[in-house]
Amino acid sequence: MCAIAMLVLVAGCGTVPHGPVVAPASEGVSTARLLAFHRSLPALNAADLARERRQLGADGGAETKMRLALLALQPRALNLARARTLLESVLVAQDADAQSMHDLARLLLDQVNERLRLEALNDRLTQQAERNGAQLELSTRQLEEARARADTLQRKLDALAEIERDLAIPPRPLPPADERPRR
Repeated sequence: MCAIAMLVLVAGCGTVPHGPVVAPASEGVSTARLLAFHRSLPALNAADLARERRQLGADGGAETKMRLALLALQPRALNLARARTLLESVLVAQDADAQSMHDLARLLLDQVNERLRLEALNDRLTQQAERNGAQLELSTRQLEEARARADTLQRKLDALAEIERDLAIPPRPLPPADERPRR
């Protein structure tokens, strides 16, 4: 039994690649340029982001599309649908420039899809919360109306009980006429 476990362990170790996976040199350069571009974006204001987007719009290459996608993912100019379209176009392209960016584009597209899924979920939950709030408001109004009716009915019951008590007390007999005080 122990020998079998050792054989499985040794066989498993033989399939693990030795050393880190190295990307082709061109992929590393374009990825480094994109990451440097991404690091520069938070320092830009809205006007600078728009200017950068206009400047990039002329070139239709994969790196330009990746830069435009990174711009579309900035919180001040968030456009997830645009970023998704750009990233998908990079993944579809088969030229060497685009292929060198497929892994990064796939990673970003996964993030965009997750954000879109979470936004859709957030929208559904917001709508549900609004419906629940409206139902709660309606229920609160109905409860207040029921309490008001209950208070009214209780007052009527109390009045009836008072009348009943008054009727239950036997009237005092009148003293005989000759014993009545004279006025």
